[in-house]
Amino acid sequence: MSKFADDAKLCKAVGDDQEANILPENLRRFRWSQDWHMMFNLEKCSIMHTGRRNQLLSYEMGGKVFRVSE
Repeated sequence: MSKFADDAKLCKAVGDDQEANILPENLRRFRWSQDWHMMFNLEKCSIMHTGRRNQLLSYEMGGKVFRVSE
């Protein structure tokens, strides 16, 4: 995770199904933001898929599925 001012980026290279399960688990760990009243603006959150063999998986946080940016 990288942060700058009020922006945060979570990046993960996904090469197989096991790695694909790690990113959603990392997103679930952001529950601390509710406890600390530091909510993420889920309307601004998005997924950027890169690579030719990308599985184009979808991800969610707090019941909201992230939009895919191009």
